[in-house]
Amino acid sequence: MMNQTIIIVILIVIILCIEFGQGLRCYQHDYCLGRCPTLISSTVQCKPGLDKCWKFTSPLGTMRGCGDHRCKIQLDTGIFDTASVCCSSDLCNSSIQMKITTIFIILSSLIAFIYV
Repeated sequence: MMNQTIIIVILIVIILCIEFGQGLRCYQHDYCLGRCPTLISSTVQCKPGLDKCWKFTSPLGTMRGCGDHRCKIQLDTGIFDTASVCCSSDLCNSSIQMKITTIFIILSSLIAFIYV
């Protein structure tokens, strides 16, 4: 009787410790410029098989969502405040750190050299 109780307790503990897999969570909204929804209210659970969050920023606004379709081309020009990035952890598409690209540095140097 004691052995059965121990086995039942161990099984209950094991069942409670199992982490049930949930899909990736991302922020998702359509284009917005200045009047974007609060990110807390725009979270979604990605459908099975979609394992990337993405964010696209351009002078026209910002979009966020789930899915691999936007991750085939990643772009971060820095020139026209345009960037398209993907990530694969929960709620990772909240911000994009803009970087100055090599092309922008070269063009700026050439322009400065010509006018100096």
